[in-house]
Amino acid sequence: MARIMLITVCHYCINPKTMNNKHIKKFDQEITELKRNQAQLQDSRQMDVEFLTVEETAEFLKLPKATVYFQIYNDIFPSYRVGKYRRIDKAELIKKIKQG
Repeated sequence: MARIMLITVCHYCINPKTMNNKHIKKFDQEITELKRNQAQLQDSRQMDVEFLTVEETAEFLKLPKATVYFQIYNDIFPSYRVGKYRRIDKAELIKKIKQG
């Protein structure tokens, strides 16, 4: 989730004669944080997340649906509730299977 940060400008910073190192440091920190947040947002946009239904998961793993439901409700397979449905993140599922 992206955070939006507003840069606040104090009235002392508008006039370059009254700007001091403390103000410059503060602005540098805020700009650095904005750049970091922007990079994280771009990374998250590039990340393709594929969610599987229980049926797709069963087909993918060549297991019965009942076994997949059993694994979900015993917290063996990571899943998310979307309304009344369960969705499984394919990348997390593969990672969990590789871990054992």
